[in-house]
Amino acid sequence: MHKIIRSKKNRILYMAILLAVAGVLTACAFNNQPISQQEKKSTGFIAADPGVYDSTDTAVVTAVDTESKTLTFKNMSVNRQYTLQYDGASYFYDKYGKALSASQVKPGEIVDLTFFKSKKRLNTLQRSKTGFVHEKIGNYRIDEEKHQISVGSGIYAYTDDMVILSDGKPAELMEINPIDRVTVYGIDSEVYSLVVEKGHGYVRLKNEEYFYGGFIEIGNDVVQRVTENMLLVVPEGIHQVVISNKGTSGVKEIDVRRNIELTLDVGDLKGAEPKYGSVVFSITPADAILYVDGEKADYSKPIRLEYGIHQMILMKAGYSTLTQYIKVAQESAGIEASMELDPDVSGNDIDVSGNDVESPESSEYANPFETEAVLPNEETGNAITSTLSYYVTVDSPTDVELYLDGNYVGITPCSFKKETGSHVLTLRKTGYTSKSYTIKVDSEEKNISYSFLDLTLLEE
Repeated sequence: MHKIIRSKKNRILYMAILLAVAGVLTACAFNNQPISQQEKKSTGFIAADPGVYDSTDTAVVTAVDTESKTLTFKNMSVNRQYTLQYDGASYFYDKYGKALSASQVKPGEIVDLTFFKSKKRLNTLQRSKTGFVHEKIGNYRIDEEKHQISVGSGIYAYTDDMVILSDGKPAELMEINPIDRVTVYGIDSEVYSLVVEKGHGYVRLKNEEYFYGGFIEIGNDVVQRVTENMLLVVPEGIHQVVISNKGTSGVKEIDVRRNIELTLDVGDLKGAEPKYGSVVFSITPADAILYVDGEKADYSKPIRLEYGIHQMILMKAGYSTLTQYIKVAQESAGIEASMELDPDVSGNDIDVSGNDVESPESSEYANPFETEAVLPNEETGNAITSTLSYYVTVDSPTDVELYLDGNYVGITPCSFKKETGSHVLTLRKTGYTSKSYTIKVDSEEKNISYSFLDLTLLEE
């Protein structure tokens, strides 16, 4: 009898062991199923372990919201945006695998993602290992015709889908001013995103009548002749302002805020006795023609100039026109300038000795101030063409002040003469946020017009 009882106990123990083993095997089989199948059989909760996900992507961060704990991305291949939630079980890394916090993720960055598509929950985010970044640069040039961005000696392509951000918000390419500092993100030879790091504000002069015809210099980016009713586009930040005329000058410091207009009173900077300096010019080629402030100058001997900013233009047939500003601030100084051969001019224009076949005095380069056909382009230093009988018109928004390269044009809708090259249009209205656009004017003999978005009310 006792043997039978032990046998039954053994059988019961054996059955219990079999059931336990079967349960373990079932659990293993379940865990090896795809995530989608696990979700169907579970209560909806998925363990948030690194490496557990159902989707991957390489995308540009377009928005970061730390309050709602969401990140918005744009897939550049299919031009599609989506938003993911993150939580304490989401992981962030730099390109080398070092841990980051969500607050360190920047709009515009290119990142590699893993996430649960069905849950719209971020699993891991890592800054792209293959992407490049040029941070807070000013030495860039945007060619909208070729869809290229030059950064130093590098040239990158971009598409119309490129992400452009300013103040954390989407922006248009023409809203970027050449004086803005930007960060450029891309992969291989293509730019994916462009972020304005330091934008621009506006400076209006007050009591400036004494300085009409003189020059104003703001930091290292703005040098311009003083005219009536100017509105200057200036990089945001703290700058030294030097304004000069009639041999006298004054200095002030300003703090420019992005998209904000600042009024600068220069009435207390008037000088009494002008000061002069003696400037020796060393110019290559030696027979180039020199103009200083619009007047032809003989540089075979020192030239006496008032203290302050002066415009220098060098011209010679077969060479690119050179335009630059010079600053006289001491009793004597030397200026060296070398012209470059014009790549667009045929080699027949210059003989083997390097002398001009045609006398400069009889060429179109003889005096830029006696003809409207050739004007100096201060941005490139080359001559630009003025299509005298054609105009650029700004149709909208209406009833706002229009400024061309800082100079007042009129109340929109209004027009100005068409001159090829890069220009900055500024729209202003009291009580509204001013807006600037960089336009590229072509050389075609036809009128062109622009329509822009309405200005936005200033925030109180």
